[in-house]
Amino acid sequence: MLALALALMFQASPLHVDRIEIQGQVQKPKAFVVVSPPKALGLATPVSAAALAAAEHGQGAADRLLVARARIQAERGAADTRYAAWVDANSSEDPPSPDYRAALALLDAIRKPAPDDALVRAGLVAFVTSEPGPAMSDKRASLALHELAKHTTSGELAQWARLQLAERAFEAVALDDAKRWYDEAIAADPGATVADYLRYKLAWVLADREETARAITLFEGLASGGSDLAADADATLVQLFVSQDGRVHEAITFFTTKVQEPNLHLLRLAEAYADAAKSDDARTTLAALVKPSVDESQRAEAVRARLH
Repeated sequence: MLALALALMFQASPLHVDRIEIQGQVQKPKAFVVVSPPKALGLATPVSAAALAAAEHGQGAADRLLVARARIQAERGAADTRYAAWVDANSSEDPPSPDYRAALALLDAIRKPAPDDALVRAGLVAFVTSEPGPAMSDKRASLALHELAKHTTSGELAQWARLQLAERAFEAVALDDAKRWYDEAIAADPGATVADYLRYKLAWVLADREETARAITLFEGLASGGSDLAADADATLVQLFVSQDGRVHEAITFFTTKVQEPNLHLLRLAEAYADAAKSDDARTTLAALVKPSVDESQRAEAVRARLH
């Protein structure tokens, strides 16, 4: 339990998706996905005692950034310890959170950094002001993330900033902004581990915007491409196809040519059409079954018995 809780605080998988029910059928994802901070911020690399001692006597932006990173790393470790003690105590109080105010003060003191240092500073400010804790400030985080997005177009840092902005827009149901930031985040690093998650969330935004054709295309790519989100995309596709009149043949073609166990998918599709009182589409789907097994035939007959 502790390991899971700490993972969710600091290092959770970029493909972890929390979902809420929509009309009792489709599971719609919620923001936020938890993604480790980019390597460019240096938070995964310990600062040596010698380097820290030298930086503490320096006055440049790079020195202050290194000291700020060391303070953030130390506070993350201290927060882990406090959280472990909180779990062991089985306390009824709210869980402790990181306190990055000392690091934030150092970052605020940096004046006119070089371009690369300015990006790292903006990233660190965004990180410490978006983490739960006394230094948290959604407004400051948003300003820093917009600064990163303005000055980066590709790579991990650019993608991270846009992901955070997209998640904020998604949570606020600001669909135009969410679409823009998810699209830009994908373009920043299309092959990144988190890219499938971005496509999944973008597909939901498009579905909400009634841009159904593109949403279906994205869900199809996830469902047929071996993504960790294939099962989620597959289930969502069924509901999207059913919600749109005139797409039954498109749905049958996809499920018979692009996924494994086509009969299983066709049966799920037929059942969804029956649930939606679309009997003709359910019959068309059942007619597409190929050499069904005994169990599949029985399941198909159960669907036919429900049709009008």
